Amino acid sequence: MDTDEEFERALYADAGRAYVPGVATMTEAELSARVQAMVDERGLWGWCFYDWRRRSAPGWPDWVIGGSGGLLLRELKSVHGTVSPEQRTAATIFHRSGLDFAVWRPAQLGDGTIARELDTIMAAAAAPEPST
Repeated sequence: MDTDEEFERALYADAGRAYVPGVATMTEAELSARVQAMVDERGLWGWCFYDWRRRSAPGWPDWVIGGSGGLLLRELKSVHGTVSPEQRTAATIFHRSGLDFAVWRPAQLGDGTIARELDTIMAAAAAPEPST
């Protein structure tokens, strides 16, 4: 192998996973841009709070993504990013309320988790329209 990237590509191929360049050094902003593109490609409803931190409660997740099959609340972190105490509190509240909350890191982009979870809320049978 001539480069580290070629070696990394080979490792991903051996594991049967799609290679995503730069996963090891990806920032939260770069991950958010990838999530935005994936949300758009699937025609999902998504709202990113990543740039609105001062306008939301401390601990509120970066992304709220909805489709006919459900709603995802996702906090984005870089490889070495840490979850704050406020984010841990929010996660507890969301889980106790039965909401689908999780932290996405670049590794979940590389192993296909993000794509699978987005496909799940996109592909599920449409929920009945609420009566008004």
